[in-house]
Amino acid sequence: MYEYKKPFNEVAKNIFKWAYIITVQSMQTIVLASIALYFDRLYEFILIVIGFQIGKAALGETYHAATMITCTLISGVLFAIACAIVPTSQTSLIMQATIGVGMAFLLSVIEHYRKKICRINEGE
Repeated sequence: MYEYKKPFNEVAKNIFKWAYIITVQSMQTIVLASIALYFDRLYEFILIVIGFQIGKAALGETYHAATMITCTLISGVLFAIACAIVPTSQTSLIMQATIGVGMAFLLSVIEHYRKKICRINEGE
């Protein structure tokens, strides 16, 4: 028979945690897609997100703000700038994915130096 390794409340916590994460991520994606629709760049946005996710998976941890609203605002501004400056998908399909990977790289570098600064400050 199957033995329960975790108490029920731990399983319930995980279910609520993942439901919360999925809900928040969905709302953030809707906000970012709305920005892309405002600039009439939905296809470019999709390619930027794909490139960003690939870069994030390859580089590991990227910058995370202290609060969710700050993180959402930073993401919104970054994606709005990317959608505004990127050429249309009729010009280049690779450019959008490259910008997404570049954004992931930039956020990864910022997180690296943020952690480094935190370690230096803790050592003082």
